[in-house]
Amino acid sequence: MPTAKGLSMWLTHELGYRVKGDHVELIGGYRLRVIGWDRRYDDFPNREARLVFRDGEFTLYITKQVPRPAKVRP
Repeated sequence: MPTAKGLSMWLTHELGYRVKGDHVELIGGYRLRVIGWDRRYDDFPNREARLVFRDGEFTLYITKQVPRPAKVRP
């Protein structure tokens, strides 16, 4: 018998979600308010995201595409 261990959803950028100001727009017209955001990574492009429902609240994890640092020669 299959069972669901957790409720989560993978979202692709621009097709599954959009970040606009202090809100995130999801597929189907849902808008979620952003509570915590690390502003150090705002300049880097968004990648796929994972929407997780746990303990009665939704959490959205967004992956950023950060370039590798250049190798430093001693």
